[in-house]
Order: sequence, then C-alpha cells, then structure tokens
Amino acid sequence: MYNVSISPRISKDINKHLDFLAKVSIKAAERLEKDFAEKIATLCETPTSNQILVFKGENTMYRKLFVPKRYLILYEIEGNNVFVDYVVDCRQDYSWLLQ
Repeated sequence: MYNVSISPRISKDINKHLDFLAKVSIKAAERLEKDFAEKIATLCETPTSNQILVFKGENTMYRKLFVPKRYLILYEIEGNNVFVDYVVDCRQDYSWLLQ
C-alpha cells in the first residue's frame, strides 16, 4: 500500500477545473470529481503500473495517469510514497512542462 500526497496547490488546481466545468454542467463536474477521486485512489495500490515520462534535463522520473477525456496527472514515487506533482488539461499547451 502506498501513501498518496496531494499538495494544496494540486487540490486547488483540481478545484479550478471542477469550478470551470460546473459553470457549464454541474453533473459533468460531479462526474469529473468522481473520476479524479477514482484515478487518484488507484495510486494507493498500483502506482507503478502507469507509463514513465522522463523530462529532458531532470532526474525526476514522473509517471502519467490519464483521467477520462482530457486530464493528465503526473506523479513520482519515492519508496512507499506517491507525490502528485501536476494536473494538466491536455487541451491546453503544457509544453512548458516538457522542457
């Protein structure tokens, strides 16, 4: 069993995505919130099952987890700890993250 840490910054980012979607559809925002919770919960059991993403010039080895339709969670594993470092909307430019 792994311990999953989500920083206040990441929680805030997720809430921004949920708030934005809720302006269009509350039901869709509720589904997305459930999708985030379910995907993050999988990190407690099987964080090593997701694909590795290596950034140029960084020693950190991130793994990526897709949340249905358009979101990407990037996290790292240290021992029995999982640290969620980024939540990205794949429709936006996130090339700054890959440099």
